[in-house]
Amino acid sequence: MSVHTDGPMPFIGMLNILKLPGMSSHSVISRVRNIYNIKRVGHTGTLDPYAGGVLLVAIGPATRLSDYIDSALKTYLAEITLGYHSVSADAEKVAIKSGDISKITDEDIYRVSREFIGNIKQRPPIFSAVFIDGVRAYELARDGAEVEIKEREITILSLRY
Repeated sequence: MSVHTDGPMPFIGMLNILKLPGMSSHSVISRVRNIYNIKRVGHTGTLDPYAGGVLLVAIGPATRLSDYIDSALKTYLAEITLGYHSVSADAEKVAIKSGDISKITDEDIYRVSREFIGNIKQRPPIFSAVFIDGVRAYELARDGAEVEIKEREITILSLRY
């Protein structure tokens, strides 16, 4: 075992960082590198720059855990607004009123949401961080390119309301 005597021991571990819309995942990593004065920093998944959400950041030797965490079960907190849609599926584009929701009941929402439990096919939005031929889908979409993202199988174990 070695003892570190050249000043304070550097931070090693994981940080949950709330990435705000408008920030890139890369800019978050850059700021963490500067704050902790360490080069070995990584994250467990890129978020579209206009998406907000938790970015799990690994520092120092903890970066070796990123692959394991990326494939582990996760819990998400979601919020929906009924009656509107957005071309980008995020806050970047203005939401457009798309329907009357006055007759939708809580039971309607529970019934439909149960259809998402289990193994389902999901097509990420074109403004997502998914790679297409080595380029992020959101970069292609913002450049006006035709973006086709393949469906992928995901598993949702449960939903709580």
